Amino acid sequence: MDGLIEIPMFPLGNPFIPTEDLPLRIFESRYVQMFVDLTRSDLNLPPVFGSVMIERGREVGGGDKRAQFGVLAEIRGIQWSASGDGALVAAKVTDLLEVVEWLPEVPYPRAVVEVTRCEAARTDGPFAIAYAQAATTVRQLRALAFEMGAPIDPTVLVGDTSDDATESGWRLCAQAPLDELDRYQLVRLRDNTDRMHALDALCQHKLETYKFGLS
Repeated sequence: MDGLIEIPMFPLGNPFIPTEDLPLRIFESRYVQMFVDLTRSDLNLPPVFGSVMIERGREVGGGDKRAQFGVLAEIRGIQWSASGDGALVAAKVTDLLEVVEWLPEVPYPRAVVEVTRCEAARTDGPFAIAYAQAATTVRQLRALAFEMGAPIDPTVLVGDTSDDATESGWRLCAQAPLDELDRYQLVRLRDNTDRMHALDALCQHKLETYKFGLS
């Protein structure tokens, strides 16, 4: 799935990133209708939707201000309530997207988006250097955040030995204890090496902030 496509959209307060699971609890009528449509075989819709961060406003009710960059998610499972007016959705974030145009939101949010596939890439050269530095900084930040009481599992192995730079880079981003705006900065970038440099800089800044609070 490449290029410009029209898809349903589910804006959220937190920006998700590729390789992450995206669990949703659906109860608002417009989104119930959205997932009903996405699972209807007669409509022949691909089981995907987009998500962008809500910059201002709330997830419920509409009237929000939405970010331009976001992600594409693939539905992996839906568990409907007994009454059919709600559901638990299991989805996986697969690719990046940029909103080109928001469409009329009846019966639910939709947009024309440009999808950027998260395709496999080599892990050698400049990426390897940037990844190694970012991984070191992420480990330091996780350790310090854990000491300060953040809900972080200290047994998680940070970094991996995958030969896919795209997947390795996104997994490292997901392991970094960053806030919503920092995570959004990573979603905006399209180059794997640039993203590792940005991840390192964001984590370095967070480390300095923590250390300043301890001084």
